[in-house]
Amino acid sequence: MGVLNCFELDFGGKKLSLEKDWTVKITNHSKGWLGHTPRPEIVGMPEIEEYEDDNGNTKYRIGQGNGTLTRKTSSNSDIVYHIHANSQWREKTRVHEEIHVEQWSTGDWSEANGWFTVAELFEDYLDEIDNDYGDKDALVEVVIEKIRLYNRFENLDADAESHLREAEAYAAGAAEDPPYFN
Repeated sequence: MGVLNCFELDFGGKKLSLEKDWTVKITNHSKGWLGHTPRPEIVGMPEIEEYEDDNGNTKYRIGQGNGTLTRKTSSNSDIVYHIHANSQWREKTRVHEEIHVEQWSTGDWSEANGWFTVAELFEDYLDEIDNDYGDKDALVEVVIEKIRLYNRFENLDADAESHLREAEAYAAGAAEDPPYFN
């Protein structure tokens, strides 16, 4: 938000001046964000293996390997802007958000540093699932719910450290004109 406080009208020799505080909205986001970078998430499905138990019944379990599970990480093209493309704030916002892309892909909040990893998903959530489901669809539903929970709790942990990511991105954006409003 910014403040404009003066305008003048000229009526051919007579001038009217008005001073008033005006609030200028520069973003269409409800929280005032100029842009945002979607966080990583685990997507896909582990391999579901069919086998026969000792009684000859068909059973289902999570197989070996990751199946199609992968970590989806945002790139610069995934940045969401909440300002007009021609806004004077666009470059500042781009620089700020590209720092977030770097933080999640190769920085302190990357997969290499334990954030949103398939290995951790297995260790903390999928390894606890029983290996003797008689209904494949029921197993798939449990797996989907475990992946959803894992992503949710990773996001909660990430929220707790958001101020650290924002400080770094804010500093990078501060180097761009126009200056931030305080």
